[in-house]
Amino acid sequence: MKPFLLTIYMFLITFSYLQGQVDTVKYEKSSIERKILFPSILGDKPGETEEFRHFFNENLDLSLVANPKLKKGYIIIDVQLDTSGKVKYFMEGTGKNLYDYRTKIAKEFMRVFNLIPQWNPAQVYKDGSWEKMPSAFTIRINIPYKTEKITPKPNEPKDILFLAVRRL
Repeated sequence: MKPFLLTIYMFLITFSYLQGQVDTVKYEKSSIERKILFPSILGDKPGETEEFRHFFNENLDLSLVANPKLKKGYIIIDVQLDTSGKVKYFMEGTGKNLYDYRTKIAKEFMRVFNLIPQWNPAQVYKDGSWEKMPSAFTIRINIPYKTEKITPKPNEPKDILFLAVRRL
């Protein structure tokens, strides 16, 4: 129960920071502005998901995760990366309409995430250049998983969504 509540809490906190490829934050008491590039897997530009989706399509058991008869829901996976792009930690959870966090579907996504050999780490713009930074971020994947790239309608969530990057 605690992992599920922690996942929901993290989702609610990070969802409000979703701003696309570059996250710009202005601090209340300072005029300093920082820019952060989202992590990506090798071959993708920061914030894009084409290679990520291609990797999923090759490695997922699609009969399990892409079945259109599945109840609609989502998988949330929290990731921590060091500056070399190696994963330090994973935690997964599921949407309230999708059974619970111990389902075969969540385990299948976790299995494939563990196959990703390395990520391009997050980067922060500092002193006129981009620097790699250790980070934590959240990925939300809609269930049933759609293998093709979809352009969502306005006010409709993307099927694979990278949520805010947080510095460690």
